[in-house]
Amino acid sequence: MTRRRPNETLPSGTSYVTYDCVDNGFLDNTSVYTVPPGHVFVLGDNRDNSTDSRMMSAMGFIPMDNLIGKVTRIFWSLDENGDPHMERLGKVE
Repeated sequence: MTRRRPNETLPSGTSYVTYDCVDNGFLDNTSVYTVPPGHVFVLGDNRDNSTDSRMMSAMGFIPMDNLIGKVTRIFWSLDENGDPHMERLGKVE
């Protein structure tokens, strides 16, 4: 299986590397989501294999009250070639 690593750019200009295994997969083109107040929308970087807020029956929007912590360490990070960012592992960003 060949994974494409497209960049996605947010309206703010911030760009992220994502993973896409299947062209025109089930979750590639979704409706626009309106996140209710007091909730967050979570999105995995492996677009075809992430159970995230796009899967309303499995996860959906996450209530802010369910967030119990903040990210304090980077556990695993890959560059655009799929190689580990060794210098980022265990760091706080």
